[in-house]
Amino acid sequence: MNPSYIEYIAKKLSFPEDAADHLVEASQKIAGDAKAEILMRDAIDTFERTNYSYDGLFARHDSIGACVGLRRCTVNMLMLMQACETLEKKYAENGYPDSLFIDSMSDLRSKLIECKEVWDGWGTYSSWHPGFFRLTRFALGRFQFEKREYPKNYMGIAGNFVKPGDTVLNIHIPSNGQSLSDEVRFDSYRRAKEFFFPDADGPVPFVCSSWLLWPEYESCIPKSSNIMRFRHDFTIVDARADDDFSDGWRIFGAAARKDVSEWPRDTSLRRALADFTEKGGRHGSGYGVFFFDGEKIIK
Repeated sequence: MNPSYIEYIAKKLSFPEDAADHLVEASQKIAGDAKAEILMRDAIDTFERTNYSYDGLFARHDSIGACVGLRRCTVNMLMLMQACETLEKKYAENGYPDSLFIDSMSDLRSKLIECKEVWDGWGTYSSWHPGFFRLTRFALGRFQFEKREYPKNYMGIAGNFVKPGDTVLNIHIPSNGQSLSDEVRFDSYRRAKEFFFPDADGPVPFVCSSWLLWPEYESCIPKSSNIMRFRHDFTIVDARADDDFSDGWRIFGAAARKDVSEWPRDTSLRRALADFTEKGGRHGSGYGVFFFDGEKIIK
């Protein structure tokens, strides 16, 4: 555990000052405890040696935390931050600009803030990050992208077709508070097409699976909103109801575990979804696809 690097990467990724202070102090606790230091080094080595698999890692995090009184979420974040030291070198070796590293790994900041809002701790309980360390997932503008195999059949207009096994660009929407405006979205799509398919002459298929694409939210979220404008980029080819509203924490934070009457309504989105829920509305997610030619969407 290298507290100096933890301080450096926290600053580089613009962590909140109090979070950075907490994580540096936590790294010093691990570095100062012989058993915890050995366990952390083993966890990082295992993470890197197994192509960034999370198998068994949470148990290791618990063991480290037990040595020095840290929560699993904090130990997990520290492991990821320390692993960035190797990842920075990989970016340089592959000729990627430092700005791409910062944009992509700023997902750690998003997860850090989510964890504080939902679980009142600085860190992350997520195992989402291996794709970043494998250099298969990158942040390009507003969204994160990675190549995936398409699981369905879909025929778009003008003869555009994608079938099971075809390569598509999967979109993930990090919770960084940035706009979903037309300008921002299309800039991100353009950058992704150029990065992943620099030689493609025709349209490229993009896909997304998200609560933002749940069709029944059409009845409560204004069509003029950026969320709906993003949703209407896609043709929805699958949708699944979620009786437990498992994505509720993304909108309401820790309050999602409370009764709907106690959900905060301090934004238009929160008001819309709280009212929707009280009226018996169903929650869920949708899976959508569109083709993008570098300038416009072709559905």
